Amino acid sequence: MSALAAAPDIEIRVRADVYAFLSRCVQYPHETVNCGLLGHVQFDDESLEEARIGIVDASAGDLGSLQAGHRVLFPAVESQDSPSYETAYSRRDVFRQAQVMADVAGFYAAHGLTVGGSKRDRQDGIGPELEFMGFLSAKQAHAAESGNADASELCVDTQRSFLRDHLGAWGPEYGRRLAAVSDHGFYIALGRFLTAWLGTDMERLGVVPLDVDDTDEWARGDVVPVPDPQVGWDDLNCGGVG
Repeated sequence: MSALAAAPDIEIRVRADVYAFLSRCVQYPHETVNCGLLGHVQFDDESLEEARIGIVDASAGDLGSLQAGHRVLFPAVESQDSPSYETAYSRRDVFRQAQVMADVAGFYAAHGLTVGGSKRDRQDGIGPELEFMGFLSAKQAHAAESGNADASELCVDTQRSFLRDHLGAWGPEYGRRLAAVSDHGFYIALGRFLTAWLGTDMERLGVVPLDVDDTDEWARGDVVPVPDPQVGWDDLNCGGVG
């Protein structure tokens, strides 16, 4: 039985757990991977279920190998093959990129979240954006269980908007690039699962993501997103969502 075919509140909890799991997986690992819920659920979508099995099977690797694989994908100087922040996939214009950063931060602030923490990160990083979707799903589940239909619907609307305008517009491509450039089995599986999960989740919510740019070059794969070395991010850096 698929967990997503069960009661609506269970479905929401599954979504919250999956997003939380994904946000942890892109952080530097300090212990071996615990797939938790993903080791027990099944998904109706065939490609998503195949990706789920792949990431569960690949999670059995040792910690040292996992850490080495992470350092390759998330170096001190941002990877140009699989950049892990949204603005790398949009127009290379400092004003447009600053607008994206401000809009993402606005989503966080609207739900009472601030950026900060011991490890500095950017609002548009893949980790904070996945974490935010997990937060919204958990908040939606709590509202539904409490009988607060208005709050639940607000969470749903925010998730649709955030996927349409931000995470859904670049996350699937990031997952494909992660799977393509990594030589570590777990991160290959992670990239495939991330792409399949976001695609399935957007279909479930009826979301059609916006193009990351005003042209269709990204969709055709004609342009490789790279960070602009002339952009200074000192005033835009932030910690994780808290």
